[in-house]
Amino acid sequence: MKTGCVLGIILFILILLPAITSAAPVVHPYMLFHDISEVPGYQYRTIAPWKTWENGIIANAERSLSRNFSGTLSSYDRVSYRGDFAQNLGLAYQITKNPAYAQKAREALLNLNVGADGTTDRALALGSYSLAYDFIQPTLDPATDIQIRDKLATLANRAYNDLNINGTNLQYVTFADYHGQAYPMLGIA
Repeated sequence: MKTGCVLGIILFILILLPAITSAAPVVHPYMLFHDISEVPGYQYRTIAPWKTWENGIIANAERSLSRNFSGTLSSYDRVSYRGDFAQNLGLAYQITKNPAYAQKAREALLNLNVGADGTTDRALALGSYSLAYDFIQPTLDPATDIQIRDKLATLANRAYNDLNINGTNLQYVTFADYHGQAYPMLGIA
């Protein structure tokens, strides 16, 4: 590329930058829903099977309120378990609007790099943590939001590199293996 062309692109970006930065703030896009009351599982939550699912989500979230996500979670210390706990806390917040669930999910997300992990654990945790983030994002202050998004991006990068041996085997994809679960989790992130 010629020097003049590069300078032209840089100048264009510099002229455009003030317009981009002064635009209205970006609104969180939401992966699954904008309002949980629009979701059939929520609408039918008083009948089976949705009733038992909702009860299970809230019961799990209640147990997670006493968990210390910055420490060891004994036999539940794998990052995939931790991600599931965060996801249930976030979904329980959406169901009940109890801020204690959102606050505890925030704690779990801020500590998403804590816990035992393995190749499959990281990818599965990534999907759960991403959903947890989506469920509580409107409750986050801007600094915490950026911090959590950075942690999710780091985890996504590590999970992706796990799948292809740090970029050395990009052709290997087998959905019969754990890739069938891992790549969709990267898509969620």
